Amino acid sequence: MYFFNTSDQTHLWLSVLNSNERAVHFYEKYGFVKIGEHQFSIGKEVFDFFALSIQKI
Repeated sequence: MYFFNTSDQTHLWLSVLNSNERAVHFYEKYGFVKIGEHQFSIGKEVFDFFALSIQKI
């Protein structure tokens, strides 16, 4: 977060496994909001993710 806060970037995006409720709550606690969903496949397994973003004001 230090790099983001001291950079010229206005947004930071990340993905988190949607079943990882602890991580989702952690990121939301620090200001990230859900902006979408996507899937990621490894072999025959498909995982569902939330896309989260935070914006500098």
